[in-house]
Amino acid sequence: MAYKMIDQDEVQHFLNQQGDKPFKVIFMKKDGTQRQMTCRLDPKGGNKVAVPVMDEESGLWKSFRKDSVLSIQSV
Repeated sequence: MAYKMIDQDEVQHFLNQQGDKPFKVIFMKKDGTQRQMTCRLDPKGGNKVAVPVMDEESGLWKSFRKDSVLSIQSV
């Protein structure tokens, strides 16, 4: 099944507007499986490709790649 990724510029625009508010992201992991996560941005930022976030459910720092996002929205 083919998935349509959101454009990286759209993802970055959303993240720029989000601040420290929680959001839900659905993305494809490197192994091809989907992950859904409710999270908050790391205030320290990250590199140009990976987005470091605090997973609201586990309380752990995780990340997702901007080029793997299927859906992203405020909660």
